[in-house]
Amino acid sequence: MIFIKFIYWLFEKQILKIYFNKQSPKKGFEGMVKAFVDSEGKEYYTWLDDFEIPIQRAKEIEKRLMRISSGMSDTNLNTFCDAMEKAINKGVKPDLAMIGHLVKEIRSRQEMLLHPELIFDLVALKYVRKDEKPNEINEKIQSEKILQFTKDSGGGLYSFFYERGIQTYLPYITKLESDWTMYWKEAEAKLKAMEKMSLDYISKSR
Repeated sequence: MIFIKFIYWLFEKQILKIYFNKQSPKKGFEGMVKAFVDSEGKEYYTWLDDFEIPIQRAKEIEKRLMRISSGMSDTNLNTFCDAMEKAINKGVKPDLAMIGHLVKEIRSRQEMLLHPELIFDLVALKYVRKDEKPNEINEKIQSEKILQFTKDSGGGLYSFFYERGIQTYLPYITKLESDWTMYWKEAEAKLKAMEKMSLDYISKSR
């Protein structure tokens, strides 16, 4: 105890400065609160009021919500467009069966309740890791966060998303608790199957 007091006496100013920096909000994190710590010990912050979310991040959140509504991520949309262009074949013997299948799939996507990729993406936008800038979207960190959340949600997907407040954006998920796993697995299987079919079709030579 005497030794600790002696150390404090020697480095009092430095210790107090460290304490001050720890308790003061990091620049850009003003108005934010610490939300949770992931399994790797990294801290995440969010806003108490969504109106405080920086415009760039808010725009990306809105974009993800529109994608969830359509059931199509950017990757899905690009793959569908590539498949459609090939099926149209510049008007020379178009593949009408494939075109019809793609149109039917696009319509059915609007009925999809869960889109795993997009929901993880949404959470990663809502929660800011301590080493990123709240007013910017760093795609590398965004990808890292999605991988981390996928890992950390392994113990219970519904609980993970509910605790992250996603029902604020997607109110209907509160009604899916008992069937969450079924809907989630169905969505994963459907998305993987359609992606594979489309990519195989695109790479297939006529």
